[in-house]
Amino acid sequence: MTGALAGAGVAALRAPLAGTRGRRRLVVCAAARLLTAAGVRVEVHASPVAWPRTGPAPLVVANHVSWLDGLALLTVVPGVPVAKREIGDWPVVGRLLRRTGVVLVERGRLRALPGTVAEVADLLRAGTPVTVHPEGTTSCGVELGRFRPAFFQAAVDAAAPV
Repeated sequence: MTGALAGAGVAALRAPLAGTRGRRRLVVCAAARLLTAAGVRVEVHASPVAWPRTGPAPLVVANHVSWLDGLALLTVVPGVPVAKREIGDWPVVGRLLRRTGVVLVERGRLRALPGTVAEVADLLRAGTPVTVHPEGTTSCGVELGRFRPAFFQAAVDAAAPV
């Protein structure tokens, strides 16, 4: 795990030298290393419905049980995650995510939400998939919590599939 975190640190240092695509690739590789170090293997099963090839990118919606779910999604779903603002303050991971364009939501500031939703809608219109966790928290996974609908509005505004 220490080696994987060190690799994420190196990725954070290299991020300014890479373009947007290169930075996203660095995040995917760092996430994969951390998952591997934690003993997690990600299996992908093809969806019966293909993602759209034209038009706005999809808003990918998923609940999550732990921080590992977010890392697993980063390795499978191209694009940008929405995360709580506090993650942007984390020493290594936060720095890398901020440099790759993660959308940080201030959950305690309701007035900031329309701007964040507009940011997500702009990304979707530009063809960048966005991943959100509308429960806004982790859970044990036995039952779903209440989905907060704000980011679904971004998909409506961008005419994006969910």
